Amino acid sequence: MRRLFDFNRGRGLVSLLALLAFLSIGQATGSISLLGSSSLSGNSSGNSSSNLSSNAGHSTFNFSKLATAKVSTTVAGAIPTYDLVGANGGIYTFGNAGFYGSTGNITLNKPIVGMASTPDGKGYWLVASDGGIFTFGDATYYGSTGNITLNKPIVGMAATPDGKGYWLVASDGGIFTFGDAAFYGSTGNIALNKPIVGMASTPDGKGYWLVASDGGIFTFGDAAFYGSTGNIALNKPIVGMAATPDGKGYWLVASDGGIFTFGDAVFYGSTGNITLNKPIVGMAADPTTGGYWLVASDGGIFSFNAPYIGSEGGTSLNAAIVGISSTGSLDPYTTGATGVDLSAFQCVGSTPGGPSALASVPTTGVGVVGAYFDSDPQGFGGTLSNAMTTNPCLASEVSLLKNEGATVSLFAPLWSAPSQIVDPTNTLSGPEASCAANVANPSAINCQSYNWGWNLMSAGVAWANSQGVNSPLWWVDVEYGTPGLWGTNTIANQNVIAGALAYLASTGHQSGIYSTAYQFHIIAGSYSPGVPTWIAGASGSSYCTDPTKQFGGGPVWLLQTSYVNASGVNGSPRQIDGDTAC
Repeated sequence: MRRLFDFNRGRGLVSLLALLAFLSIGQATGSISLLGSSSLSGNSSGNSSSNLSSNAGHSTFNFSKLATAKVSTTVAGAIPTYDLVGANGGIYTFGNAGFYGSTGNITLNKPIVGMASTPDGKGYWLVASDGGIFTFGDATYYGSTGNITLNKPIVGMAATPDGKGYWLVASDGGIFTFGDAAFYGSTGNIALNKPIVGMASTPDGKGYWLVASDGGIFTFGDAAFYGSTGNIALNKPIVGMAATPDGKGYWLVASDGGIFTFGDAVFYGSTGNITLNKPIVGMAADPTTGGYWLVASDGGIFSFNAPYIGSEGGTSLNAAIVGISSTGSLDPYTTGATGVDLSAFQCVGSTPGGPSALASVPTTGVGVVGAYFDSDPQGFGGTLSNAMTTNPCLASEVSLLKNEGATVSLFAPLWSAPSQIVDPTNTLSGPEASCAANVANPSAINCQSYNWGWNLMSAGVAWANSQGVNSPLWWVDVEYGTPGLWGTNTIANQNVIAGALAYLASTGHQSGIYSTAYQFHIIAGSYSPGVPTWIAGASGSSYCTDPTKQFGGGPVWLLQTSYVNASGVNGSPRQIDGDTAC
């Protein structure tokens, strides 16, 4: 990697970006037939407004057009992952979800009825109908009701945001708290029209919602009431709920897959109007895209504005699936782990597939490689093809880092869109294909910028794939770089970034942003997509926690710190950028 400015003087950033995990995406073990249906028209008991094409049980992505004054934040913020749990405690993992154990091979006193994942996705709790708790991975045991007599069986659970506690809920709405989970109220002492079937906690853990099978909603703590189906006749009973990432809305799901939205929960589709092989038993929200997954008792997965990453729908299960859990966020780095980031500037020659100039690098787990760099945007006048210079030794640098034991991810720089006259292909064409060819129209400029970000990132991913490199995590590099890399229109710049992040979301990739607070705010204003960040020019670990040194609204995963020494192929020392995990 090259440094273009002195970061400690607040003037610049590094010229490239990349990070995180060469984590392997889990393979699907089955697919779900939609019984001959080639399209889904989302409509369940009054919900309309969404049509989405479907293929083998999973929906395509649908990204809305960006506003001129605000960029959508429903872009990739996490590596997609979900777990399914069976009534026997069998665990089925997809995406980057890790398998940490199960109760599938032991005899339980009572069946499992739900699960919850730890915040870092490296563990989970299972709960049985008697309130027995089973912990795996980094999930800690804080207590259970397994040894007491309950008035009604447990039907679900939710974990606190810090993973240091959990709530259990019974079918009468009784609440049982453990660890740092606080009691905010229950329906255990009132007569309900229908039994409670599930719960969800607010993002800050200071409240929760309970949902009954008729869709009645009961709120406690700071959980707000946004509506319910308690006063309408449903085709099928409600079986679960999920809260939106900001806690300002929620979805309810019925056993036929009908979806009911309240607050800021968006309707992306349902299975309410098709015949299912087995009933829906639960749902989970995808914080990456703002969409959701539905799961049937046979393990079939139906995804709506969320990536389909596998199911058990075509397999024979020992016990029916009873729940689904998604963390949506897996930081693959251990706090304090160190490493380096590499790019084309550490290559020997310019032939694709060529060797790295490095023989070894110092790393205890961190590695990032640049797929390409900006060679000549020259005032946004260059086309995509002549402004992008690919990294000829991408594959060898990735291999070097992996052989040294690093968790490797990729990065790619962004820059402002050129004029549609210079590069009409990559500005007027794209997900916002209706862009007007009018540089004086702000809407047209924003539309073209969004297309440009999408197409630039698409080209970068395609290059990496052509070299046999397929990383689920990409960092987008947002920095000044050479003069003229970014224009002064912060809204247009936001759309470039949003287009790139949206492309990564549409292909199931995790995304993050590499920048500094100083440069990011000048380039993108107050844009806050909430994705993980990698901070350049960090002079100490305080950057991990000090909000004045951060940007973008997401968690800090990496710091680019001082130069470190590596060994060149000729035996001479080479200085390269060092990185530390928060």
